[in-house]
Parts: sequence; structure tokens; C-alpha cells
Amino acid sequence: MQKTKGGGLRIPKALSRQPRLAEVEAIGFMVLSQIPKWFLKQDIIVLMAKRYNLQRDCLVMDVDNIHVNGASIGHAMGLPSRGYEFSSFDKKNPEHEQIKSMFQGKSLKWLKDFVLVYPMTSEEKRRVFRRTFLLMVVKDFLCPTPSASISPEMHLPSILDVENPMKYNWSLQSFHWLRDGINEYQNKGKKHIGGCTFALLVC
Repeated sequence: MQKTKGGGLRIPKALSRQPRLAEVEAIGFMVLSQIPKWFLKQDIIVLMAKRYNLQRDCLVMDVDNIHVNGASIGHAMGLPSRGYEFSSFDKKNPEHEQIKSMFQGKSLKWLKDFVLVYPMTSEEKRRVFRRTFLLMVVKDFLCPTPSASISPEMHLPSILDVENPMKYNWSLQSFHWLRDGINEYQNKGKKHIGGCTFALLVC
């Protein structure tokens, strides 16, 4: 029976050296490292995806129905469940295009290697580190996709503004990612179940 990565943000030990760890704490994402690093059986993920009712937004279980929304995911995962929605990626915005060009074609492995060695010797480099780290979190845990590369439309809106990431409603966005992934699995024949399926288990 196949197993897949479940919860927990796997922060490499090398990242624990200052000032990188302090920067991760400053943006509020150390909480994800407290989630148990379980390995989920693929059969369990498939079962949850099949039992998710998209009309009622709940897991239909034998004992009871488990309602899922942004607030429940936020409570389970320790993510902000209030705040602004992410801005959309704008192809006509030069700054957005610059961010896209930096991460175009980059893999999750590249992101992980980058955050381990990138020096934060200026304010601009600090922003680059934040942007790369948050993109790693999204790509690896909150919104994994079957493609090894970054999706501009799906992944980049979460890193367009990194000055205060906690002002955004990460729980609601994670819920949307998960719901969209289940919808594509149920109704569009996708074999990969997108979104943070671990959130369903925690809920």
C-alpha cells in the first residue's frame, strides 16, 4: 500500500541557524513545524477525496459528517483564518512579472536548496528569502501539484506581498486549494488530488 507525505513542514536543520530561523518565526510560519510528520496511506487520501461532498463541503463519514471550511482548517493547522485574500497575479504588472521570472521553471528542490544558502545581507535579500520560503511552504505542503515546477497562477499570488504574510487569510486560501483539487479529482478525472489533503485528516 503506497504511502505519501502527510503533515508537518519539514524545515531543514541547516535552516535553524540564525538569522534564517528568526525570519521564519517573524513571518509566523513556525507553527507548521509543530504538525506531526505523519505518513498517510494513499488509500486513506483517496477515500477522503471520494467521500468529500462538494455541495455541502463536508466529509461524509459512517459515524457523522465533518464540515470543512477555512475556519476549521485554520483551527486545525494554526493558520490565520481572518484577513485579506491574496492579490491575483497580473501579467501587466512589471513587479509581478519580475517575481514570475525569478521562479519560472524552478522546482521544489531548488527552493529548498536556495533558502539554505541565500544570504540575508540587505532588506531586499530578506524579502527574497521570505518569498522563496513561503513559496516552498505552498508548493510542498499547502498546495502541492503533480508538476515539479511552480505554477504562476496558482502559487505566485501567495508571495506577491511578503511584508506581513499574517495579514492574509491563509486558511481560506488553503481551503480553496483543497476544494479545487478534490473537484478536479472527482469531476475532471485528475489522478492527483491537489491541495493539502492532510488538512482533511486533521479536521
